[in-house]
Amino acid sequence: MSKVVVLKTEPHRVLRDYEALLDKSNFTKHVPKNYETVLKLNLSWSKYFPACSTEPWQLDGVLRYMTKHGYQNIHPMENKTVVTRVWEGAKGNKWLPILKKYGLKYEPLTEVKWVDYKPKAEMLALDKVFHSAHKIPECFIGKNVVHFPTIKCVHPDTEIFLGDGSLVRIEDFINEIHSKNNVRKDKDGDYSAKSSKGLPSLKEGKIVSKKAEKFWKTPAPKKVYELKTKTGKVVKVSEKHPFLTPEGWKKAKEIKKNERIAIPRKLNLKGKSQNLPKIKELNHKKINVSEIKFVKGKKHSIVLQREIVKDYLNGKTTSLIAKEKKLNPETIRKIIKKYGVDIRWTKNWVKAPKKTSKDFWKWIGYFVAEGYANDCKGSMRFWWNNGNKVIVSEYKKLTKKLFGVDLKVKKAKGKLDVFYFDSNNIKPFFEELGFKYPMV
Repeated sequence: MSKVVVLKTEPHRVLRDYEALLDKSNFTKHVPKNYETVLKLNLSWSKYFPACSTEPWQLDGVLRYMTKHGYQNIHPMENKTVVTRVWEGAKGNKWLPILKKYGLKYEPLTEVKWVDYKPKAEMLALDKVFHSAHKIPECFIGKNVVHFPTIKCVHPDTEIFLGDGSLVRIEDFINEIHSKNNVRKDKDGDYSAKSSKGLPSLKEGKIVSKKAEKFWKTPAPKKVYELKTKTGKVVKVSEKHPFLTPEGWKKAKEIKKNERIAIPRKLNLKGKSQNLPKIKELNHKKINVSEIKFVKGKKHSIVLQREIVKDYLNGKTTSLIAKEKKLNPETIRKIIKKYGVDIRWTKNWVKAPKKTSKDFWKWIGYFVAEGYANDCKGSMRFWWNNGNKVIVSEYKKLTKKLFGVDLKVKKAKGKLDVFYFDSNNIKPFFEELGFKYPMV
């Protein structure tokens, strides 16, 4: 169950509204005053970007509420990532003046002791990654931990999971079924078609994959209800759409603010491999020099141009060819591109898998958690780091297997090694998957 708490605010009363929000969330009930409290701040970028990291007024509003309600021994903390620095981020996001106002000391997690911690409850995935134990800050043990959220935006209501694990727009899905099957108009004006598509379904309190027999398309309702949970899940439905609550099934129009509704913790679906975007590959192996129709230029003969293209396809660099022909390297590149030959540059033309797999999604998970990508002299550079040797080894193997490249390493004294690779051709691949650049 997830409690829905929605509170609109304005700049002139944002601190007061943060106090009201914590009251509505029963903060004092869930965060005991007799324990020390860690405020786990959120630093997505060292420089200030709106909604990217913990906002100063968010920190101010929470500390204002906690001090008024008698909380003591508060520890504001944050860790560094490959794209952040703990002190630079604290200054850039204006945390330090707020902490000084309340007489608190900023405690970077880079400066505390980390220890192995074995989870006491059953876990879904972390135990498989970190095995019997993983490291956490020792100072977290025995304390309240309040984690500050930031905004992560996704389109809320246009995609659903099918029984095979694929994700589709619900409108496209219904239109496809109605276009391939007989459609009937019911007495209430709805249009329906029979099918046997698999969908996640609720059975005896568990989510299972079941065959759906009929799919409806109803006329647009006069009212559409949007429900948003405290965890950020959003759905738009008609007023009659049912939701499971502690009191049983209720229509959307009957759901009240702060009421609890059932949401799945996870979907156990036997999915099938999905097609991935096609990636542009270096075209050198497909080119036959004898089939190219060279055209005489004002300064360069057909023979010279053929020699340049042939040398380049045989592996010579543009700089070496320019030196041998006593021409400018840019002239060499123009001649090469004129005949449809891709430029190698100094970066990697990588391969990419054609279909999804466990290895592919595992690599995506590692990269989203610990990596970022940005432009580097006209190519994309993918950075990543981690302090666990087992995970580093696996990430290296997956990168080689999926993209055909060996990771390079940038060593930093006293810090974690940073691994990276460059690619000319992979940017559109990730853009079609929904990633935006820079990827942080």
